[in-house]
Parts: sequence; structure tokens; C-alpha cells
Amino acid sequence: MMKMLLLIGMLLLVLAACQNSANVGEDLPQEEVPVENVETDPEEADDTELVVEKRLLKKADTVLRSLTEHDWPSLSKLTHPDKGLTFSFYAAIGTDEDNEVTFTKEEAANLGNDREYIWGYDHGDQQFKMTAHNWVTNYLLMHQGVSSVDYTEVTYNDSIVESGGMINTIADEYPEAKYVEYYSPPSDIEFDWQALRFVFEEKESEWYLVAIVRDVYSP
Repeated sequence: MMKMLLLIGMLLLVLAACQNSANVGEDLPQEEVPVENVETDPEEADDTELVVEKRLLKKADTVLRSLTEHDWPSLSKLTHPDKGLTFSFYAAIGTDEDNEVTFTKEEAANLGNDREYIWGYDHGDQQFKMTAHNWVTNYLLMHQGVSSVDYTEVTYNDSIVESGGMINTIADEYPEAKYVEYYSPPSDIEFDWQALRFVFEEKESEWYLVAIVRDVYSP
């Protein structure tokens, strides 16, 4: 009988020791699994850029339509709230203040007035002073007020024209911007091609128009 009691006691002591070991294990901190650096999936990045491209192509189409219809309030809605809208006489925006004119968002909405603005100068120092309506009609929707243009080619953040005598400086002046180019190929005259570049910058997840750049052959 005594041996039986001793055997039971020893068994109870072993069970108690096992239970204590289990509790100690529970109190130990769990080993942390290292988290690997999460890299952006190139395909996801491409998808994001594709979304931006589609949005800006659509906005550029609205800009061109607003110019064609002289719908200044619609153009104003697309205009950057802080930087306003700059019209550049030549491709080299940001290099010659005399060939640029900037309007605030509010001013852009009222460009249908009869006020004349100096839009720029040619190489013979001829001053181009006229209303916004005449500037758009004769120099953005026509070539030098003489021949019609047909913007049949559209590119995103790239230009068909390498240089027409003036370098495209959008990337220098607006390093965070993206642009859409409308290009009218030359006729038999060869040098009567024309391009319009609509420049957009992002602000609080929205893309706004900051510049309209005209590019023509400039010897």
C-alpha cells in the first residue's frame, strides 16, 4: 500500500512539472516573423500610369473643345487654382516672359471680353496683340491666321516634333507635369505644321491645366 501511495505521489509531481513547463512556454514572447520590404508591382505601377493617361487624354479633349467653342467658363474649371493658366507663344515655355501671358482661374473664366492682350512677339519683333477670341481662332485653331490646321495626331507626354527651332522645355519648367500634344502635320508647304501642348499638374489627387503651349516652325 505504501509503495502504491509513493508511486501516485511521484506521478502527481511529474504532471505538475509538465504543467509548469507549459505555462512558462506560454509566457515567452512569440518569435516575430520578419516582414520583407514590399515593392511596388511593376504591373500595378503601369496600371496607375494608364489610368492617369486616360484621364488626361479626356481632359485634353475637353480643353480643345472649350477652345473651339470659346467656352471660357469650362476652360476655367480645368485651370490650376494656384498657378492659373499660361499661354506660351512658342515651345520654349519659361524662357521668355514676353512670349507668355498668364491668367488666374477667375480671369480665365472671363476671357470672352473685348480686352486685348499681348500674346507674344515673332522674330521680327512684331507684336501680337488681340482678344483671346481672335488669338484662339487665328493662331491656335489656324496656322498664323492664314491656313487651317487639322489636329489628327495625339500623343501623351511625348512630342512628334523633336524641334521646330524652339526646344520643348515643358519638362524643365514643369518637372512634375504631364502633357498631351495635338499635332497637325504639314501640307505641301512643309513648314506649316503646328502643335498644341496641354500641360497638366496634379494637386490633391486632381489634375489641372497649367499651360497651353503653341509650337510652330521657328527658324
